[in-house]
Amino acid sequence: GGIIVTPISTSKIIEDIAEKYGGRVHWTVVGSVIVSHELKRVKGVMGFEDNGGIIYPDHQYVRDGAIATALMLEVMAETVESLSKIISKLPKYSSVKRKITCPNNIKQEVIKRISEKLELEKVWKIERIDGIKVWFDRDTWILMRASGTEPIIRIYTEAKDVKLAEAIALKYEEELSSIIKSMG
Repeated sequence: GGIIVTPISTSKIIEDIAEKYGGRVHWTVVGSVIVSHELKRVKGVMGFEDNGGIIYPDHQYVRDGAIATALMLEVMAETVESLSKIISKLPKYSSVKRKITCPNNIKQEVIKRISEKLELEKVWKIERIDGIKVWFDRDTWILMRASGTEPIIRIYTEAKDVKLAEAIALKYEEELSSIIKSMG
C-alpha cells in the first residue's frame, strides 16, 4: 500500500501496480523537484518519473539510479525470479512521445484551444494537472503540455496497441500544428 507520487506523463502501469498492492497514485506536474516536494508533502512511499527516475524517500528525496538498482535486486532476491520473468508479468502498454515546435509566447493559448476542441469530443475523462490529459478509455490517453524549458509542446500517448498510440499522436500533432499555423 501507500502513496506513489509521479507526473501526469507517467505510464498507467504505475497506477495498475499501485492498485494491485492496495496503494494509490498522486499525480503531479512534470519535474523531479515537484515530485520530490509532493512526495514529502503527502508522505509517499515512492516517487517515479516517466523517464525511469526513482525517488525512494527512505534513502533520499532525489533521483538515484543506484537505489533503483538495489531495489530491483531486492525484488529479484525476494521472488527468486529473473528480471525478464518479473517484467513479463507486468501490464503491457505502448507509449509514443512527440514534440512540436511552438513559440513560447503562444504555447499556453495553443493548449487552451486544443483543450476547447477536446471538450466537445466524447471522451472518458479529462485531467488538467499539467496541460491537458484526455482519456479515451481506461487504458488509452494523450497528454499535451507546454514545455517549461523549450519552445515546444510535448505530446505523450499511451494505449494497449502501438498502432493506436501512434495514430492518436499523429492526429493531435496535426491538430496542434494547425492551431499553431492559424495563430502565426
